[in-house]
Amino acid sequence: MLAVRKIRNYEEEFETDEFGQVAQDIYIKAHEQIALKDKHALREFITERAYPEMMHNVKDKTIHWKFLQSLEPPRLVHARVTDVISKENLFAQITVRFHTQQLLAIYDRFGRLMHGSETLAKDVLEYVVFEKHISNEYGQWRLHDKIVPEWLPARQPAPKTYRLVEDLVQPEEAVTEDDKKEVAATA
Repeated sequence: MLAVRKIRNYEEEFETDEFGQVAQDIYIKAHEQIALKDKHALREFITERAYPEMMHNVKDKTIHWKFLQSLEPPRLVHARVTDVISKENLFAQITVRFHTQQLLAIYDRFGRLMHGSETLAKDVLEYVVFEKHISNEYGQWRLHDKIVPEWLPARQPAPKTYRLVEDLVQPEEAVTEDDKKEVAATA
């Protein structure tokens, strides 16, 4: 409650009940920009910390992502405000619980399905952290991180795909007698 009160000191219209919908809109727009690989528009919706992690994961891949519905309304579960370097430089972080239904299909650079399905909807339960530089009057709420529980097993990385390049060597039978005479004449 103290963190929410401090956020309201800098942002008078902040309401915990309404923030869930704002956070969901940011979440959807960020994931749409990742699927489109729009690097410039993506920076409006995610922080500098999240940007390299998210863009590294989409390199050489095609992503089809769609938000279908919210199974439960997004809920604010934790809020924190901390100062960085000086007392006036404040950052707020809010953790939001999402229980949604989504479609996700990830294809490698050759068009083979690596993960998910474009037709099978999955129920997704996520805890997402949003951050705002509240000392900056032009600061915006942006996606900062996703919390992965320790008990969840690590995901297996998808196998990397490579293009095999065969050496092009002419067999000796393909060399004609005229070619041998030309080589001998130039030597």
